[in-house]
Amino acid sequence: MREHHLQPVNRPRRVRGNKAHDGRITTDRPDQMWGMDATSTVTTREGTAHIFIAVDHHTQECLGIHASKSAKTMEAFEPLRQAMRHSFGKYEPLTGIEITIRHDHGSQYISKLFQSELRFLGIESSPSYVREPQCKQSGVL
Repeated sequence: MREHHLQPVNRPRRVRGNKAHDGRITTDRPDQMWGMDATSTVTTREGTAHIFIAVDHHTQECLGIHASKSAKTMEAFEPLRQAMRHSFGKYEPLTGIEITIRHDHGSQYISKLFQSELRFLGIESSPSYVREPQCKQSGVL
């Protein structure tokens, strides 16, 4: 294989910065930072199910959870709505003014629609770095 140049090209690995986690993702009080994420699983009857969740980084309490057959952005709103009603009793403009949402780069969370909803609620978006969700970004942690 080597003699005939049939081996795959070895590309040099990108050297990333220090992966040590200098910050923290827990907070000093409830309703300061919430984490949101989604996952999928396959059921024998219904097929793929997508599960969306919102968790408080201080209490580690599940504030909202939603399962659906589709993974559209609108489905990601439901745990957010549940969390707002759980913590503040309402879902109105600027209700979440002191909250930061930590999320990954899933298409639902970085979409214009979802980001617009966060601004409507007064919530700060804090996307994690790709493959490093514990990282410190934009002064949050």
